[in-house]
Amino acid sequence: MPDENGFSPRQHLAAIDRDSEEPEPISHEYLIDWFLRLSRRRPTSTSGYAPLTFEGIDAWVRLSGEAPEPWEIMMIEKMDDAWLSGVAEAQAKRRDANT
Repeated sequence: MPDENGFSPRQHLAAIDRDSEEPEPISHEYLIDWFLRLSRRRPTSTSGYAPLTFEGIDAWVRLSGEAPEPWEIMMIEKMDDAWLSGVAEAQAKRRDANT
């Protein structure tokens, strides 16, 4: 139903859409860089790769001068979990192929 100026709701929404600017995409590539820097210094054990430690992350923060927010640390933890899972899967496939 048109308004008092003769415009339908659809025309209003189309005008708003034309007039609004798209927000700039936020790049989180720096999180991947941070993860890779930390991962290169990850501890290993006789059973393979160990998860990144809070002590290691804390040392990296103090020595690198970076100041990650809590949510960024959480993202690094999630990346580490995914990386370790991928490594374990690849190792299992190699074991299965050799048996």
